[in-house]
Amino acid sequence: MRRREVIALLGSAAAWSFEASAQQSGKEYRLGILTGQLRSDDQDTVAFLDELRRSGFEEGRNLRVDYRGIHNPDQLKSAAAELAASRPDVLVSFGSLATVALKATGTKLPIVFGQVGDPIAIGVVESLPRPGGNVTGVTNLLVDLAAKQIQLLHEVVPRASKIGVVTQPGHPLDKAWHEQYRVAAAKLGLNLVYFPVREPGDVPAMLDEAQTAKVEALISSPLFPLWVRRREVINFSAHHRVPTLYNWMQEAREGGLMSYGPDPLFHARRTANYVIKVLAGADPGTLPVEQPTKLLFILNLRTARTIGVEFPPTLLARADEVIE
Repeated sequence: MRRREVIALLGSAAAWSFEASAQQSGKEYRLGILTGQLRSDDQDTVAFLDELRRSGFEEGRNLRVDYRGIHNPDQLKSAAAELAASRPDVLVSFGSLATVALKATGTKLPIVFGQVGDPIAIGVVESLPRPGGNVTGVTNLLVDLAAKQIQLLHEVVPRASKIGVVTQPGHPLDKAWHEQYRVAAAKLGLNLVYFPVREPGDVPAMLDEAQTAKVEALISSPLFPLWVRRREVINFSAHHRVPTLYNWMQEAREGGLMSYGPDPLFHARRTANYVIKVLAGADPGTLPVEQPTKLLFILNLRTARTIGVEFPPTLLARADEVIE
């Protein structure tokens, strides 16, 4: 048996032992969740709680969850302070903004994050192998995917030279995204037009600006405001025949032209596994930040036909999923 398999078995045994003792003791564990999602029943949170339930932690039985879905960045600071002051067993954040807000409270409580693009760049961990402090979690490395996304979109619409990119002013990774997109676009001779959004309410105006600017293609960045209003972005792209690349597979499955990025539901479940480890007594500072092992490339042929785009055969062959 390989060493990593032995470690996995030992880890599973330890987790089972902890879960069994937790259920016998009748203790109620408390989580404080801070996210940009507006609803507690969004699919990421559902996947997260489902994974906890599969491991023996269930709301209403031995788990209490204080959920704060904050769409306005200006309100994150106070929401983070309130959650930290309530002193749950573990603080959980989804997204860079929420993670930075919890870290900024100065709390010594364990913090587990998910869906963070670059935890080192935003200053919440010292390194991926050894985070240090009281913070760890799962990164999606989306900032590093910017160049690949530009390339994929260029392969689909090689004649498009004016590309729209949605950004979020004030986001801790906004400058990094700008630079990654700029360098990638310069190599291909593309002209980028940036459209800022700070919260979901800004999305309709952003789409109007994109139409006025007559962009020939669009990149819908991995931002919570865009996820919340994704149906509007998908409908805009179809109605105005603007080829758009998304980050999450759900967006392609819901009618987006194409997506390239990690599986958010898988990451939500992995985040839950980190919470379980911390509840079992693990020190967050010694738990390596988990990185994505697989990126999903999805093409929607139905949408392509609707907007008059033809996927190159080489691209179809590379896709993880093709929606007929």
